[in-house]
Amino acid sequence: MRLWNPATRQAVGAPLPAATDSEAGVFGLAFSPDGKLLATAGGDGTVRLWNPATRQAVGASLPAATSPGWGVSEVAFSPDGTLLATAGSDGTVRLWNPATGQAPRAPSRPSAAA
Repeated sequence: MRLWNPATRQAVGAPLPAATDSEAGVFGLAFSPDGKLLATAGGDGTVRLWNPATRQAVGASLPAATSPGWGVSEVAFSPDGTLLATAGSDGTVRLWNPATGQAPRAPSRPSAAA
């Protein structure tokens, strides 16, 4: 993953390793409402939180896909930034507390009707 300065159209530093496997890639990303966190959804099944100002990882990666070999397709912050939702390619949806890296609820699988 690479950050860019929109005013200069130049890359800001070296690429960030947003997935544990460089072949896995990044499927999605989201900035927190206050802009102090960046979440990346990895093809390796993990979500990583970043401080965009320092370009440093914040805490350990979050194991957002429950099945081996499945990636995380989407991430989104709640409007107040207190929850992070992740959608695994294995059909699981998780809610996380981005401040602690903990999942306050068990993963859910939406029904086919949803």
